[in-house]
Amino acid sequence: ATTAAAATTTTTSLTWWMLFVTVLFVTTTTSIADAADDDATTVDLSVLGTNSWTRFRPGWSLTVNDQCLYEFVFQIEHDSTLPNAGELSYEFARQCRTDLAVDALRKFPPDGKFWVETRQHWEALPPYVQAVIGFHHLSIDWRACGEQPEGYAKPTYEFSFYKPTPEYRAGVMNCTLFTGGGLLPLEPFCDAENQVNNPQGQQFFVIPRAVSNPSKTVNMPEGFTTDFQQSPVRYVGTRQWNPTAPPRFAEDWNDLALQMATYDGDLSMMRVKVPYSAVSNAAFDANDNPAPWDKGDKFHSLHMNYHESTIETLPDTISVDYDHADGFIRLHVIGKAGVCRSEFESLQQSAGGKAFFPDYDELIATDGNSTNGDGDGDGDDGSGVEGMSIMFATLLVAIAAAYP
Repeated sequence: ATTAAAATTTTTSLTWWMLFVTVLFVTTTTSIADAADDDATTVDLSVLGTNSWTRFRPGWSLTVNDQCLYEFVFQIEHDSTLPNAGELSYEFARQCRTDLAVDALRKFPPDGKFWVETRQHWEALPPYVQAVIGFHHLSIDWRACGEQPEGYAKPTYEFSFYKPTPEYRAGVMNCTLFTGGGLLPLEPFCDAENQVNNPQGQQFFVIPRAVSNPSKTVNMPEGFTTDFQQSPVRYVGTRQWNPTAPPRFAEDWNDLALQMATYDGDLSMMRVKVPYSAVSNAAFDANDNPAPWDKGDKFHSLHMNYHESTIETLPDTISVDYDHADGFIRLHVIGKAGVCRSEFESLQQSAGGKAFFPDYDELIATDGNSTNGDGDGDGDDGSGVEGMSIMFATLLVAIAAAYP
C-alpha cells in the first residue's frame, strides 16, 4: 500500500501561536476526565463509532491483589465480517490504496464505508473499573488497511483506552481539519496552522512538558515524541509514539505498539496497536495462499517506564495472547490500582458482583444490547477471563517488588 510520509516528519512552518500554547507541566491541573458537557444529550456520540462491543463477543475480568496491583483482562473474538483483504496480498494492495482522491477510494459493500476507514466500537467501563485502572471507556478499533507510516500498513486491531468521557470527546475535542494533500485520506488530522480562531482546536497543541526537560512530555514512555502535522487527531488528542518503533516494511511488524495522546495539557488516550498477524493464523505465502507455518498460539508483551509520571494507574505491562484452539484474543493490562483490594471488592459488590456476559449467539440474533459486564446479564461468566491468570501471577509479584 502506498502511504504518506513516515511519522517522524515534522512541520517546518508552525504558526506563531503554537509556540505559546505548548506549555510546561503544572502539577495542579483539573483532569479532563472530570470535565463533561453540561448538556450531554445534545452531543452526537455517533462520531466516535458504534456504542457496542457486541460484534466481538467480549468478556473481561478485573482483579486487585494484596499489593494493590490490578490485572485487567479483555477478551474478544475476531469478527470475520469485518473488511480484511489479507496481508501482503494483491487484494490488500488493490483495496487499501491511499494515493487516490477520496472519491476514488474503494468501499466495502457490506457496511458502505471505505476500506481505509477505521471501524470503532466502544463502551464505557463500569465506575468501579474506572476507579481501578483510571480510564473511562474502551474503544475496539479495526483498521483493515492499517495506518501510516508504511511499517503499520497492514490489518490492525487497536485497543484505545480514553480518560475523557465520550460526551467530552465528541463535544469538545474538535478542531479545524487538515484538507491538503499528502496525508492518509479520511484521517481527521487537525490543521496545525489553522486553529487561531478555534479555541478547542488550540488545546490539541497544549502539551504537558516536563519541568526537568521541556523536550519530553510527562506520563509518556521514554522515547515518545510528537509532530504537529500527523499527530493531532479529532476526538482523540495529539498522539505520541516512539518514532523508532515502526519497521520499514509492514511484513516485519508482528509485535505490539503503543501510542498515547494528550489534550488540553492532560493525558487523553492510551492505545495498544496489535497487528492482526499477531493474533491470528492468517498469514499468506508468496502465492496469496494461507501460510502453513503460521499456526499455533501466540503471545506478545510490552513493558513501560514513564517520564515524570503523575498518574499512578498507568500500566507497567501490557500483553496480548492468541488462543489458536478457541480463536480468543486476550489483552492483559497490569499496573498499580487506583483503589486497593478491600475497597475494590466493596465497589464491585455494590455494582452487582463479578461481571457476567450474555449468550452472544442469542444476543446478536435478537439485535440486543451488551450488558457491559455490569453484572445484570443472564449469561455465564465462563468466558475464560474470570480470575487472575496463572501466567501473570508471577509477573505481578515481580512488578510488586518495584514498588516500595
